[in-house]
Amino acid sequence: MLATATANVRNGSWKDLRSALPIPFNLQAMVTRLYCKIGLDESRLESYLENVASRQCLALSPAADSQGSRHYFMGDRKMPKKRVCCYIDGFNVYHAIDDVNRSQRGAINHLKWLDLRALMCRFIDPNVHEVLEINYFSAYMTWHPDREARHRAYIGALEHVNVKPVMGQFKRKDAYCKNCKTTYTAREEKESDVNIATYLIGDTYEDKFDQAFLVTNDSDLLGPIRLVRARFPKKGLKIIAPPFRKHSKELWALATHRAQIQQSHLEECRLPESALADDGSMKFQCPPEYRLGI
Repeated sequence: MLATATANVRNGSWKDLRSALPIPFNLQAMVTRLYCKIGLDESRLESYLENVASRQCLALSPAADSQGSRHYFMGDRKMPKKRVCCYIDGFNVYHAIDDVNRSQRGAINHLKWLDLRALMCRFIDPNVHEVLEINYFSAYMTWHPDREARHRAYIGALEHVNVKPVMGQFKRKDAYCKNCKTTYTAREEKESDVNIATYLIGDTYEDKFDQAFLVTNDSDLLGPIRLVRARFPKKGLKIIAPPFRKHSKELWALATHRAQIQQSHLEECRLPESALADDGSMKFQCPPEYRLGI
């Protein structure tokens, strides 16, 4: 078994490695780094793997109990799963996809039909973490009927997979056009940042999570994040950068964990095309613009 695991480390076959040894997923990178350091001496690598597999403090395994598998074992110790709450900046994610979609002439429009629950589960270890709540922050473009209709269909689909929408609103403001030298009325979405900050701080003080996932690269959230990190240093904070965009260095500097949404995540996490309500009526349906092959 150890010889098989050794070969798997060398050729990068992580799936086989996970089945061959009771080594937690987050240790695989460490095993690889060590293997690179010790070279091709398989006997030394086998010795290390055997040591890892036998140490109780690293032998994690899930446990089913009356509370619905909300614990895992660290050796002989029963540990509660880490509670995770997620806070997703909807427009931050949408525009990250839309900007690339425009440059590719609509080639990835289908990626906007994104299952945020499935997406957040890509960033956890299900044996150790439990996603308790996913909050989606956005606002309807009420002056644009087609976009509002698509957005409402998307909200219905998110609610179907137990994602909580927190909706703000757009506010009108006067803007000045330098080219035509005239003033016009523009609209600006201003409430999402405040709502995210309010939910994050409120949930922290109410001890709703052990680790928060914040999906954004908006540095306007530095203030509330600093507050959470200063007042509750034992709380984990994972900053997840939207797809196709660089992360915010300021946000990443405050995070305890960091991640980036990849296009492969988007492809793998599409919402169902439609769903029926209990009375047989259509609960939601994917807009034609977001369907595959359109």
